[in-house]
Amino acid sequence: MSHGEIKMSDTTDYKVPALNAGEIFRNELVIKKSRFITSVGHTAGSEASEAFLAKIRQEFSDARHNCYAFNAGKGNETAFVGCSDDGEPKGTAGRPMLNVLVHSGIGEITVVVTR
Repeated sequence: MSHGEIKMSDTTDYKVPALNAGEIFRNELVIKKSRFITSVGHTAGSEASEAFLAKIRQEFSDARHNCYAFNAGKGNETAFVGCSDDGEPKGTAGRPMLNVLVHSGIGEITVVVTR
């Protein structure tokens, strides 16, 4: 598990997380007594995204929310994207995260924010 700033790889024509298979980049932030844990994985394909989400949900099974966004395809393409607010007010978590991923040109990535 890595902490700090996530590095991106430019080995393709779009950015991908510079993480090995199964490696999780993690960062934590506390705001007004609420703990936010961000988990990032390099997920090449929708099956890898689903497996990553299941792993995080299991690890943080007692969390109130596991909001997520993924772009399992190439950078700017939106054929393999998805997001969820997981009980947070509609449109306040998953969609904004997905917008950042797509407009940053980052692909093969899944991001989960646990609260």
